[in-house]
This record gives sequence, C-alpha cells and structure tokens, in this order.
Amino acid sequence: MVYELNRSKCVRSISLINCIRFIKYVEQKFEEEHWSLDACAGKALESVEFTREEIVCTKTL
Repeated sequence: MVYELNRSKCVRSISLINCIRFIKYVEQKFEEEHWSLDACAGKALESVEFTREEIVCTKTL
C-alpha cells in the first residue's frame, strides 16, 4: 500500500488543458497533410511554436 502511494506521486501527470492546441495541430497535420505523428512532434519542436510542456509525447514520466 505504501509502495502504491509513493508510486502515484512520482509520475508527472499530463494536463490536457495545456496540450489542447498541440493536439489540434497534430489532428490537422495528421488527417489533412498525412504527416506521421513523429513528424508532427518534430516540426512542433523545431518551429518553437509549442513548448515541451505543450507537446504530449516529449514529456518524461
């Protein structure tokens, strides 16, 4: 029980509210321009349009 309690505190949660703009960006690029998900994340980081906190897949757990 103590292990589970400590474990639940060590993982950073994802706040989807902070990531909504990035998720919409990915949806648009993925569906309309047929980009891969990796390409979406890479371009988002490269363009400096999004912070690492906004890009879901670049967060460390």
